[in-house]
Amino acid sequence: MYFVYIIECKDKSLYTGITTDVERRFKEHQAGIGGRYTSAKKVVKIVYKEKYPNRSSALKREAEIKGWPREKKLNLINNNNSKISKKGDKDNYRNNKKRKEGIAKQRHSFFLVAIQVP
Repeated sequence: MYFVYIIECKDKSLYTGITTDVERRFKEHQAGIGGRYTSAKKVVKIVYKEKYPNRSSALKREAEIKGWPREKKLNLINNNNSKISKKGDKDNYRNNKKRKEGIAKQRHSFFLVAIQVP
């Protein structure tokens, strides 16, 4: 089982990563052994996490989130925090999978159109 997590740093920046144990990884970030970015920025708290069945799906989601602007990440964090008691991790995975499939279809359609244009 893998997790995608977002950590808020002291300067209010957001760090996104993956791990098999969120609490352990957070402690590593706090100790300064979790990476250069979090060593320099000093982590404050875990603000978001999602569960995934394998490393591949977690890496894909991490890359997706890292590509987002800050505003979109904050919306994800705020929406998730208000729905945590209503939705389980399995539902989050299923919804994210459906969203990714829709994005993949959109990209595929765009690619086909781009090839047909002279």
